[in-house]
Amino acid sequence: MKILVLIIISVSFSWTQCDEACIAGVTDDCCEHSDCGLNEYCYVGGFFGNDNYCWADDLENGCCLENDSIDMDCDGDTDYLDCPTDCFADAPGPYSVGIILEENGLRDGPDFTGGIVYYPVEADGPLPTIVMVPGYLSFISSIESWGPYLASYGIVTMFVNTNFGWESSLSRAYSLIDGLVTINEENIRLSSPLFQKLNLNQLAVGGWSRGGGGALLATLIEPSINAVIALSPWLDDEYISPEVLDDITKPVLFLSGELDEGAPNDVHTNIFYEYLPVSTSKLLYEVSGGSHNMVTNPYNNVDLGPKALYWIEKFVLNDPVNCNLLIQEPLIASQFMTNVECQMNGDINDDYVINILDVVILVNMILYAPGYNSIADLNDDGINNILDIVQLVNIILN
Repeated sequence: MKILVLIIISVSFSWTQCDEACIAGVTDDCCEHSDCGLNEYCYVGGFFGNDNYCWADDLENGCCLENDSIDMDCDGDTDYLDCPTDCFADAPGPYSVGIILEENGLRDGPDFTGGIVYYPVEADGPLPTIVMVPGYLSFISSIESWGPYLASYGIVTMFVNTNFGWESSLSRAYSLIDGLVTINEENIRLSSPLFQKLNLNQLAVGGWSRGGGGALLATLIEPSINAVIALSPWLDDEYISPEVLDDITKPVLFLSGELDEGAPNDVHTNIFYEYLPVSTSKLLYEVSGGSHNMVTNPYNNVDLGPKALYWIEKFVLNDPVNCNLLIQEPLIASQFMTNVECQMNGDINDDYVINILDVVILVNMILYAPGYNSIADLNDDGINNILDIVQLVNIILN
């Protein structure tokens, strides 16, 4: 396992739970900070490993963080595997959530370190996947709450750290692409809970800050990517130009905060949206009063999680069932722009005309690619079959 390095000087981060109240003025293996109270966590870190903090959260079974993210070790072995599955019991989707780490056999690629996969336990395949990377000098934990959230809705979510915390947006693009290699291998790893359960034609990438910029650049390198979720994205100056961004053809969802000082919108997100070609599906949602960190957690705003989920549904799963909700402007929005248009029921090829081509596509779907497409479900009975063909023909004739 590689070691993630943030600066040339070694950095140490660790948590220890106090089993008894710390005594003022006394420091021991538990209470590095004399003010830590019962069941608080002592945080030892900082650039020189000598900064100590107390922290407590709504713990379940001594391990679960608020919003169901795993971010600490409970038994001292640093593998996080003692965290029970019901850490994620409050995840909002219909599926319970499991995790896969390198200790479980997850591939550790050369262009990333410390991979983590969140997956829907009961969901039948084939499943879509998104790979995400954090920002400058940040760890997976900074955006990890997206994992259980998306996985609970049936979307396999992998996180990767960069090998060095200061790496460029382009390096983060390669970290994401290397993560996709791991996802491909996970689909054929016999002992993986995702063995032969992944749809390798339904792939997305995402990231926060410099990681969001990396997600944009990844689409220029890896053609298998279907869509992007860019969280307050930041790009190096050399890539902020129409000449570069005009080549992005994959759909991009931009989520940002109005008061972002880390990646000011008038220099980054808004410019990226403008420079993307009009032929590329894009949506920008700027949260009123939000900071650079607003978009790191789907629970920070009532609309952040659903917008990301609906984006993946439409552009990765090719299911526009919630398209109208996707393009609906939230109440708490300082800015909202999109060029996405929603299909009419029956317009299966999304050309804004219902005709014989849609009938041919529907027949082929039913015969050769069984599955479900809400736009083709003309009688709204939850399945695509001959009855939908009959109704589609009637629409065209009448």
